[in-house]
Parts: sequence; C-alpha cells; structure tokens
Amino acid sequence: MIDEYVVQFEEYPAIGSGGITYLGTNLYVNTFSIQEYNKAIEQGHMSIMGKTSFNLHDRMRYRFLMQLFGLRLDKRQWFKDFGVTVENGLPLEMAFMKAVGAFDRDNSEELTLTSKGRYLVVVMMRQFFIGINNLRDQARRALPEDERELLFGSGCAKFE
Repeated sequence: MIDEYVVQFEEYPAIGSGGITYLGTNLYVNTFSIQEYNKAIEQGHMSIMGKTSFNLHDRMRYRFLMQLFGLRLDKRQWFKDFGVTVENGLPLEMAFMKAVGAFDRDNSEELTLTSKGRYLVVVMMRQFFIGINNLRDQARRALPEDERELLFGSGCAKFE
C-alpha cells in the first residue's frame, strides 16, 4: 500500500493541530495543543510550533526514500533538481543498495526495486515514521495537563 500524498507530491501542507508540513527546504510542525492552535488561527497567525531546515544532503536522502517508497526514482528529474546524479549525490546509499541487490532497474532514466529492495525501503520508512511518532509523543507530553487529560485521559488512547 502506497501513501500517495507522501510519494506523489514532494511538498505538502498540513492543516490542524499536530500537522506536519514540508515546503521548500523546511519541515514545519503545527502546535499539538488544540487551544493554542485555535487561538493562533483566530488571531490570524500561523499555528507553527517548530521548524527545521533540511540541507542539500538531507533533501536528497528524503527524496531518495520517498520516491523509492513510491516504487520509482526518476533519475532525470533528480539531476534537474539537484544538479548531480543520484550516484554522486548519495554515493554511500547507492553503494549499499546496489551491494544488497535492491535495484531491479538502474539505468540512465530510473531506479526501480527488487522485492528485496521494496522490503528494505519499507523498513527505512518504518524508521522514518518511528521518528515522526517520537516527535508527536514528545509534543503530546508537553501539552498542559488539562488538555492532555481531555485528549488522552481515561477512555482515550494512551501513549508512553
């Protein structure tokens, strides 16, 4: 199963408390507090609580993972966007993936995956989403007690 918004669109906006947006070179996180979110929106402000910027290498690694999760990396588009081949931009990642037999097709136009490659990319995506979930857990723990109890108290989902 493919998560289309992640693999078909490199940039994506998020609306709502806890939403994560990726635009340009930046990753933005909306406040997880519904009260803070509503207050910011009512006052005409952004609800962003955090931001991190991706350097070129981080953006290449992100694109590599997302496009391979979508089952195909377009090498021509990669070169247009980054000014280097994927082999020159990510030499260690490419060497590893080649060494373990992850690529079904590796030509001047594209990379596609073998079943082993698809498995490895799913494992990498799992780790990526574990990182996202850890961020969310930290933000939930930082909520005021009354709001945390309202959202996650008895009868609601628990987190540790």
